[in-house]
Amino acid sequence: MEIKVLGKAIDYRTSSPVVYAQMTINDYLELINDDFDDFRFQRKRTNYSPYQRMKDDIKAGALLPPITLAIKSEFTGEVLSVLEEDSQLERVLLQQSGKINILDGLQRTYILKDIQDEGFHFNPKQTILLEFWVEKEIKHLIYRLIVLNAGQKKMSMRHQIELLFLNIKESLEKEIPHLIIHTQKDSTRRNIPKKFALDRLVMGYQSFLLKNTEVKRSNIVAQEMLENNVLDSTADELGEGFEEFKRFLKIYVALDDATYKHYAEYWDIDKERYSFFNDPGDDESILTNSKHWFASENVMICFFAAISKYISNPEREDILVKTLEALVHRIQQSPSHSDPLGLYVLYKVQEGIDPRKQSVDYQTRQILFYGFLEFFKMDGAVEFTECWQRGAL
Repeated sequence: MEIKVLGKAIDYRTSSPVVYAQMTINDYLELINDDFDDFRFQRKRTNYSPYQRMKDDIKAGALLPPITLAIKSEFTGEVLSVLEEDSQLERVLLQQSGKINILDGLQRTYILKDIQDEGFHFNPKQTILLEFWVEKEIKHLIYRLIVLNAGQKKMSMRHQIELLFLNIKESLEKEIPHLIIHTQKDSTRRNIPKKFALDRLVMGYQSFLLKNTEVKRSNIVAQEMLENNVLDSTADELGEGFEEFKRFLKIYVALDDATYKHYAEYWDIDKERYSFFNDPGDDESILTNSKHWFASENVMICFFAAISKYISNPEREDILVKTLEALVHRIQQSPSHSDPLGLYVLYKVQEGIDPRKQSVDYQTRQILFYGFLEFFKMDGAVEFTECWQRGAL
């Protein structure tokens, strides 16, 4: 396997080093191996008729547009350390298998892999141009993916944030003790606390950025107006915002851990004596859902949207951190048969939504969003049962 460095550049807006290189197609496929398939869960293969033409052209020896790769943020140091010496840089780049994400060129890579799997032998002189983006600073990573990509091609904010989280997944897991982030490719289920699906974390961060629970709007114009507010942000603003999100994500993980343990114990202690709904037939499924409550999509979206909305005034951030830390302690210290999150009332309120007149999902998010805001505004000095009731008004 060989690679040739053709040149280097700096994106002076974000100070991001970029390496331009060239490889044969066979060597490129060996470099990325099957790791590029990590993206399948979030950007499915496209059955687009011109791709068949591209496939035929590649077999005939056509030169493809450059493919943009990103060194995962935690591995950028080893590349940066040899950036000035081409021979050393080439050696280190060849060692990056499994440490690379594809920012632009996933469909082309699928096509190349398909051709190889069909037994076709590429011309050994047929090369592909690569652009390696080497970015260590998280604020520049966010800016590059969310803002600069938007100016280069039509890519949804959702997809850009997924790219971001794939780049920083390992570093988040190291920074937040016992956090596990899994993708659809992992084929795993949540069976322990502090384990979250990556796509739900993505939606949580997107709702935090937009300060809104409707991250999957059918109203495209309204969605673009919200997203444009984010795209107008500077690299420093996006970086500071992500640090805020991460600060509350740490507390969210602690809340999930305390909730999982509390409601699991609630069910185990005495099934007959402590019936959640006074209807033993429903209790098992209800309490199972309750221990996974903070891992649910709507809760995650609404929690982070409410957080972002509430801390629009920066003076509230430290107060809210203390409020939520106190909530973690309250859940941990609650009697085993108690309902500290008021989920009994929440489920009853949700039962009152008429699906013939209202969208159940939308109304659920409204109840959660305004219920969380009520709890935050009162600095946690109000029971959640009252918050959910007010959120439903």
